[in-house]
Amino acid sequence: MNKINIDLETGFPIQKKTFTFMQEAYTEAIKHLCLTFGDELILYGVELQGSERSEGAIVHNGELIPFKRCTDGAYIVIEETTESVEYQSGVIMQDYIKRVARCSAVETANSFLLSDLKRVGEKPQATEWENVVYLDGFENGGTGNMQSRIDESGKGLVVGMFVAQTYAVNQRDTYLIAQTSLRPKRRQPAAISCFSRFTTAQQSQNSLESITVFGYVETDGKILVERGVNGLTFNVYRKGFVSACIDLD
Repeated sequence: MNKINIDLETGFPIQKKTFTFMQEAYTEAIKHLCLTFGDELILYGVELQGSERSEGAIVHNGELIPFKRCTDGAYIVIEETTESVEYQSGVIMQDYIKRVARCSAVETANSFLLSDLKRVGEKPQATEWENVVYLDGFENGGTGNMQSRIDESGKGLVVGMFVAQTYAVNQRDTYLIAQTSLRPKRRQPAAISCFSRFTTAQQSQNSLESITVFGYVETDGKILVERGVNGLTFNVYRKGFVSACIDLD
């Protein structure tokens, strides 16, 4: 980790750059931790003890936050307190900021689910196959028989067929086609292959062309399909088979 080497007891030139360097030193270390384990973590503590959660530390959106002992709840909120400091110019600012996390039984605009946090070193438990829910983010929604599960090694599996319709006009197209309970630590390639693309032109002329699309399962469990499309000015139908193995660690 980066550090400041102060050899003399007095005379070190304290500047704004000094404090920026100090903050970036530990945030850079947390950044590498998140690249390894994800950015929604329980580092230690936060154990259920009767009706309460023990104190500990979490990482949320890449930020290390102390967790205080509190009554258990399904959500987590971040409490922020400030302390004023007077500048040499006489201006008083609320520049000392302390943040701590706790549980809440009520969902708010700034809360998030406790279940979204993964304990470091904890392998996801195996689950049975479950149906994937299709989203309405494109024309006429989606259909198919996609399923997902977590296997005994802690990997996420997605398999099945999907059919989607949307519009594409001379541009790269991106579709959120479905929702699964799988939550990878970060956006992961999901090896989605599409057997064919069906297009219906404005003149009602039909065509069929084989293509390959690429997919991802995002951290919120949404399956995203994307591919560059050129020269299309009519409805596009996608039909494909999904086969993915996703690292959830």
